[in-house]
Order: sequence, then structure tokens, then C-alpha cells
Amino acid sequence: RVLLNHLVRNLQGCDFVTTTRLICASDDSNNDIYPTSKPLLAIDLKHALNGKDVTAKVTSLGQVPLASTCVGAYTVEGVDYDTATGDLRVEVVPPSPCNTNVTVYTLRQKG
Repeated sequence: RVLLNHLVRNLQGCDFVTTTRLICASDDSNNDIYPTSKPLLAIDLKHALNGKDVTAKVTSLGQVPLASTCVGAYTVEGVDYDTATGDLRVEVVPPSPCNTNVTVYTLRQKG
């Protein structure tokens, strides 16, 4: 079990970026837990997974990008981390009727 220090809601996907850090996409439309809706979250484990419980610190990295010519509710679908390039891809479905195409944002850490 991963024991989080902070509540999370509507996680749509997580991916390890190191042995002790996950990046997760939340489809939470509210901003009562974190300062923004649809937050990208970092989950830092106290130690690498070893089959035993581990505590973890949750940090909001901010809202995932939400951009469309359509107005309405977005759906955050998940994340994928490419270890070869260091690229983190976040998938977002825009509001209807623009929801026929999933938008994939590619993020890269500076420096």
C-alpha cells in the first residue's frame, strides 16, 4: 500500500518518473482539495517499492493544460512518461463537440 499524506480524487493515471516519484493526472473538477481543478500531482514515496507499505507526500504541480475552441467540461485521461526522452505526456479530452480528438500535451522538466 502507498499511504498518502493528502487526499486525492479521480486519479486517471500515474506513471513512475523515478523509483520514488510518480506523476498523476486527476480529473477532479473541484478546487476544494488543491488550488486548481484538474491538477497534475507529484507523489513522492519515502522509499522505492519493496512489497511493504510506504508513505508518500502529494504535491500539486498545477492544472493540466485546458485549451479548446469549445466551452464545457474537459476530461483528463491520464499520463505517460517516456524514460528515453524525459517527456511526460498528458491526455485531455476537450468539451463536446470538440471531444472527437484527444489533445496530448508533452511536458518536459527544465534543466
